[in-house]
Amino acid sequence: VDYYHSRRCKIFKEVDKGGRGKEKRRLLGKRIQLAKERQSKSKAKYAKQLKKLEEDLKEVEAAESLSTKLKYVVDVLADCVHRWLTVSNLKATEAMKHIFVTYFRVIKHMPRSALLEPVLEGLSKFAHLLNVEFFDDIISALQSLIEQQHMRVLDSLHCVHAAFVILSGEGVAINVDPFRFYKSVYRLMTNVPFEKRPELRDREISVMLRTLDMMINLRRKQVSLCRVAAFVKRLLIICFILPSHCVVAILAGIRTFFVSHPRLSSMLESGEEVAASGLFKPDVDDPDCCKALSSAVTSELSVLCKHSDPLVVQLAKHLRAGLPSSGAAHISAEISTRKPYEWIERCRKQEINDEPYFYERILLYCKKRKVQLSSKNMQMVLNDWLITML
Repeated sequence: VDYYHSRRCKIFKEVDKGGRGKEKRRLLGKRIQLAKERQSKSKAKYAKQLKKLEEDLKEVEAAESLSTKLKYVVDVLADCVHRWLTVSNLKATEAMKHIFVTYFRVIKHMPRSALLEPVLEGLSKFAHLLNVEFFDDIISALQSLIEQQHMRVLDSLHCVHAAFVILSGEGVAINVDPFRFYKSVYRLMTNVPFEKRPELRDREISVMLRTLDMMINLRRKQVSLCRVAAFVKRLLIICFILPSHCVVAILAGIRTFFVSHPRLSSMLESGEEVAASGLFKPDVDDPDCCKALSSAVTSELSVLCKHSDPLVVQLAKHLRAGLPSSGAAHISAEISTRKPYEWIERCRKQEINDEPYFYERILLYCKKRKVQLSSKNMQMVLNDWLITML
């Protein structure tokens, strides 16, 4: 109880500080800079820019909503019970059971409430403590939840992450086909680059990489090679419209897939040497049916080798060369041993927010072709754009 009260005080101080998050500080700084430049701008231009800034500030402040505070409350409650569980056998198990019952009720009956985000995060964090008797019901509820159109990308990713935490632990014995979860993540991936708020986008990528690690690396014996190849192709495509720190994290993640699935090396060949037959279908949102193994990834990696960020270039050359342990294309142990999502968290701490290197060229290409780039057509458009870059 003492621990709970001490954590609660600390947490609500953190919530209060959260109102001055990175994005808000950036916008406030921009407003100060705009005020300094007022004399050099026309009245109409100044008013337009100020209005846009005020709208962005309101959006950031609105994001610091009830769900943010609820996240801390739900997390600290589960954390307290978890600590209690490790030091005492009194009634901690019963308390944890009640927490998971509450999680389940929110997922099942209140999927549109502000509670959903903290509950999914809490479930994702503490699913390894879930009692076996809940497994079937929770997995079924999560499968239904990811089909709902109102779900945010981050919430959907937390939903899948929680499912695979369960399926990778004691739930490995459950007779459930997780394909629906694979398909959902594959579909969601093209939405990530279009998230306008950098901090939220980085959180999405971090959760996505953690989830893919369980889906592809931990389940290496259960997942087909063609499915893994599809995820590799789509991950490489979204790299072209993401900032360099996100690209580094994704390339580091792809590297782990090649380590876990050595037969993926066929994708580093080209022309007639490619392993499978048929043509890759970038417009198909089914990782098992898009025939990703019928194409190589040498084009994507060759273009990424032209990136402005030296670490992106180093990782792209390393992948293109087949992950050598020595020679010009090898990478240091410091880079190879770092978890992919750690690159995101490291950059977030340093407040790095660089612009996507290829984005302007892609927009120019779309303008010439009179195409509007979106999450629906991104992979097709960028596949065609790649040809012009080689």
